[in-house]
Amino acid sequence: MPERKLLDLINDATLKLTEKGVDAPRINAERIACTLTGLSRVELYTEPNRLITSDIVSKYKSLLERRLCDEPLQYILGETEFYGIRIKCDRRSLIPRPETEFVVSSAIDTLQEFDRLYILDLACGTGCIGIALAVNLPQATISAADKSEDALSLARENVSLQSLNARFGFFCGDMFEAIKGDRHPYDAIVCNPPYIAERDFDDLAPQIKKFEPTDALTSGPEGLDFIERILSESPQYLVPGGHLFFEIGLGQADSVRSMIDSNHDMEFIRTVKDYSNIERVVVCRKRVGL
Repeated sequence: MPERKLLDLINDATLKLTEKGVDAPRINAERIACTLTGLSRVELYTEPNRLITSDIVSKYKSLLERRLCDEPLQYILGETEFYGIRIKCDRRSLIPRPETEFVVSSAIDTLQEFDRLYILDLACGTGCIGIALAVNLPQATISAADKSEDALSLARENVSLQSLNARFGFFCGDMFEAIKGDRHPYDAIVCNPPYIAERDFDDLAPQIKKFEPTDALTSGPEGLDFIERILSESPQYLVPGGHLFFEIGLGQADSVRSMIDSNHDMEFIRTVKDYSNIERVVVCRKRVGL
């Protein structure tokens, strides 16, 4: 395979991705190029006639083909950015989304004045929420729990990449069964739960349906089974006044608020809207005196 101009390769890839209907085709084409060449997106265009070796051309075409077959770009590149932190990601866990950053920012805003914190990152996946909290709350110790051993292995790798091992513990099991052997109660529990209704699964984008773990996406007929359990069971693992922060889906805020209002152990504090003005995060806490 001969050498090619880098810009021509990007242009050809952009056209193919556009024809496939991939979102942000130019950015996809550029990010693959950046990964293989080590150049920044700006540097891709500083030398319009820059040639790249036949080896890189071959690798580029191979990665492009994976994207054209619906594989998420984050899995192809092996990483994504979350809350300004590089997070390794692959098919062992759900891809961190920008919307989930609102769970982190909500927790930081609420907890930053505490002298010491014990936080449970429930259904931790890649570990992105707990890691972002550990970076921004130096007084925090994080327990990361997930029912998937594969997800926990990925979380461990991400924690090691940030040199945060001394501040993390890892626990495998279903929901709160995972942390039976951990110290608790916690000052806060954070979670990005599965919240997609099972009936809506077929409507998801192919790159989600085909590649991301289904049990990290769907949760019962209305998408609320996991959330119902966390609201029911979390009070016994929180200190009085301890906070619960979790993500919800479009249109679920009223149902979740009703769950909280009917739970005498928990009190609703607020919802937080995301970039699209959707109520995305619920903040509540265990009542004091319980």
